[in-house]
Amino acid sequence: MTMHTIHPDSHTHGLADDCPRCAEHAEHPIMSLDRENLRRIMALALDPDRFGRSDATHTDLVAAASVLTALERAGALRRTDRVLFDRYMERWSA
Repeated sequence: MTMHTIHPDSHTHGLADDCPRCAEHAEHPIMSLDRENLRRIMALALDPDRFGRSDATHTDLVAAASVLTALERAGALRRTDRVLFDRYMERWSA
């Protein structure tokens, strides 16, 4: 694991483009970000104008792409068997 460089809080300023640790978070946002940051990235991922937003860093956009990939995969699993998928979500998503 690398160290964060000194930069403003990612919750308010996004994942820093010049921080190696933020880049690692962007590659694996679901497993590495706290809920507040992950919610911010998920909202960005679902924003159709995300590439036009001036407040989104490049690293935020990388993280958003990772989240979109996960959501697309989850959607495919849900379409395969909605009952099993929903049962899993009810049991394991807290």
